[in-house]
Amino acid sequence: MVYLYVFEGAESEYVDDSVRGVTVSKANSVRGSTVIGQGKIDRQAFEYTIKQLNNYFAEAERASCSTYCESCLACLTGYLIYICTETHYEKCLRKVAKFVSEQNDRVYRPRGLLLTDPTTRGLRLIEISILDRPAS
Repeated sequence: MVYLYVFEGAESEYVDDSVRGVTVSKANSVRGSTVIGQGKIDRQAFEYTIKQLNNYFAEAERASCSTYCESCLACLTGYLIYICTETHYEKCLRKVAKFVSEQNDRVYRPRGLLLTDPTTRGLRLIEISILDRPAS
């Protein structure tokens, strides 16, 4: 497995010297850098993936009137409203999962790679695994 992309505030890890994780600490928000090493990934495709993920996380963290109303309604109902509805953040995480799945099908699996959803890694990193056999 190769860790290519690390979210801000997390420790950088790498397995192969040609592909390294990058840590950028500007704030505590979920965001990362598009720096990658030489390898199997086209730089433009990787940058597009990371920028889209950053956009989805920025949308999830954005405060709006609807998120304030959602929080007030949750407080008034003793947070029982969350049994019936999804939060704005959960909806955005669902978009992230769908985007990662689409990127795997279109970009990464044909190149023998597998992009792991960052929500399964605690929003700390994106794990890109090198598959034994490329998808046919």
